[in-house]
Amino acid sequence: MVFREYYDRLIEMLATEDNATEIMHAKIEFWRATGKMHGDEPSFESRMAAFFDWYLFEKKVNGVTPLEAYLAEEPEEIEIEREIYREFLNNIHSIFIVKEIAYNAIKVRDLFTRLDYFLNIEGGSTGFYRGAVFEGRILPYKGRLYLSPALCFYPKESRRIIKHLFNMVRKAGETGILPLIHRLAYMNLKWETYRNIKVRDIYKFEEYGNVRWWNLWL
Repeated sequence: MVFREYYDRLIEMLATEDNATEIMHAKIEFWRATGKMHGDEPSFESRMAAFFDWYLFEKKVNGVTPLEAYLAEEPEEIEIEREIYREFLNNIHSIFIVKEIAYNAIKVRDLFTRLDYFLNIEGGSTGFYRGAVFEGRILPYKGRLYLSPALCFYPKESRRIIKHLFNMVRKAGETGILPLIHRLAYMNLKWETYRNIKVRDIYKFEEYGNVRWWNLWL
């Protein structure tokens, strides 16, 4: 199987009807943090992918994520498959900017750590462009790095403000950026829903100082 097949199989194994109640409560928690969906949004499918991505890798139930709980159980699958999913534990969830593009690979920079990664893109790099800012999760697979299908692209006009924001977050010494990632997703949904509102009026972070944020849009 290729990377995407292993990823999809993991969702099928862990997001089952047996834990439907748990998933329902998890959705409420996720929508509260990132914005509630109604089903008719253009990004509905990608945001559902983002939910399952968060559920598998970050949602804690009794102190562990669903993936960690699965790997702690007695194995029913062949060991090579479990090894692949153990690799998935070393995922990187952040906001990235595209630095370089090839047909089936891209170079991205993590805006929080400032580290660069070379990623393999199954099916080509269509949809990416140099300078694109997006939320994503990098997953290791057989010695290479891939992106999960849960991608959230931000408007071009927000690029400078998001880059500046992460500079401020680093200077503040913050380490846990998941709430900030969720806040950006919430703002992005608002931008998608209310296109009559200027991007500069949506992406506001005054709590990171008295900087004149509007100057960053010039």
